[in-house]
Amino acid sequence: MINPLKKKPRTHFLQEAPEKPDWLKVKLTFPDPKNNPVAIVRNSLEKKNSTLSAKVLLVRI
Repeated sequence: MINPLKKKPRTHFLQEAPEKPDWLKVKLTFPDPKNNPVAIVRNSLEKKNSTLSAKVLLVRI
């Protein structure tokens, strides 16, 4: 009787991964947040929201 929990022997070997295409090798460069207007607005809004929530917490105490 064959034990179903026993590992089966490997009948095939793993193939080597194909080489990456050139567009995958290129390192992605994200825009600099200091010069990006969207990031500047987002950061200022996050700061404003964090100060507002801190003020609300102080008022509730």
